[in-house]
Amino acid sequence: SGAPDTPWEFWRTTLILIPLNGAGILLHLSSLRLAPLSLTMPFMAFTPAFVILTGYVLLGEAVSLPGTLGIACIVAGSYVLNLRHYRPDALAAPLMAILREPGSRRMLGAALLYALCVVMGKELVLLTDPVYSTVVFWGLSIPCILGFLAALGKLRLSAFTARPGRALAVALVMAGHFFTHMYAVSLTKVAYMVAVKRLSGLLSVLYGKLLFDEPDMRNRLAGSAVMSLGAAILALYG
Repeated sequence: SGAPDTPWEFWRTTLILIPLNGAGILLHLSSLRLAPLSLTMPFMAFTPAFVILTGYVLLGEAVSLPGTLGIACIVAGSYVLNLRHYRPDALAAPLMAILREPGSRRMLGAALLYALCVVMGKELVLLTDPVYSTVVFWGLSIPCILGFLAALGKLRLSAFTARPGRALAVALVMAGHFFTHMYAVSLTKVAYMVAVKRLSGLLSVLYGKLLFDEPDMRNRLAGSAVMSLGAAILALYG
């Protein structure tokens, strides 16, 4: 019933957003295949830094000084993650390590695309509402993504049919994520919401240790702690 009254800007933004978001998802997932979970997922913390720019350019959202400090802490945590590469004569070595790691590079690419996508996603919400935006956008996106993977020969139906219960559980969790994401961006500035959402990096470090016994936990946990500090600053003062 809402479709006839949906402004054309909604459909324009949706058509632009579907391939951008799909590319971000593919980069995100491929990075997890190339590098440890605890070393790739925290790089999603770069998204709020990129959102500062995209949010200002596309939505005119200005971030306060405490908000900027919080986001800077989250991004700085990504530097700490690679402190094992630090050398006194090469302060940029941890950053260069990011560029050398294919998984990290792809996750940074995904973070940049997500920075665009989250701002454009808020445009959809502002033009309609969170529920309608979620249903329409993902209702169109999922078939496009699956069709693209099928065309590349990367889609295996056996992955869904072998464990249907697990596949259904993942689908339900993702559906909840889609809705809460859209609803959250309708309540606050995009940069703040994304910064708090990127606390997933801390959980990913813990999961990396518990599930895969990944190494270098001291630096990775320290980096995630700096990100958590940034999120706390945003929550208290942003």
